[in-house]
Amino acid sequence: MVGSDARSLVMPAAIRRRIFFALVLLVVLAAANLGIRAMGRSPAPAGEGWVISKVINGATLSAAPANNLLQPEKRLILEGLRAPLRDQRPWGEAAARRLEELVGIKDKERKILTVETDLTVRDDRDRLLVYLWDGDRLINELLLREGLVTANFQTANTKYQDRFRRAQAEARILERGVWNPREPLREFMRRRRP
Repeated sequence: MVGSDARSLVMPAAIRRRIFFALVLLVVLAAANLGIRAMGRSPAPAGEGWVISKVINGATLSAAPANNLLQPEKRLILEGLRAPLRDQRPWGEAAARRLEELVGIKDKERKILTVETDLTVRDDRDRLLVYLWDGDRLINELLLREGLVTANFQTANTKYQDRFRRAQAEARILERGVWNPREPLREFMRRRRP
């Protein structure tokens, strides 16, 4: 009886092969997934270091190049974004506060962040159109993913549009920030041009 019990515990060779191949397939898929994730994270691009001194709203900053802080500050616009105005409660203030946290103003860190430009460097009001990086994190994309701003695809600068589309879609599906149906952002107020 002991011998027959031991044989009943032994798996047939065909089942062992299937389990082996399933495990190999699982390992290959896991490795491929890690590779895809690693590809999705971009290293910080070559760009200029800037120090942010003030957040105007969820997509506009005042800053100076880190290599010459005595130079007059310039306005930077986070490319590909539309931010609610500060008085569009609660999202305008929330977007500005979150941007202050991300750039280190709230903690008075005075971080040096990397500024990357695209095809069109300035807008019609001479503000720099930028992608803002903190190490390998694209701040423009983070604000979209958190639902604090919306994407603006009506621009010549398209370098990260696919990433921005995915980030905004994630925020919409998960009903984050301005996409929250209980507190939606009504409409963007139109700024009067001087």
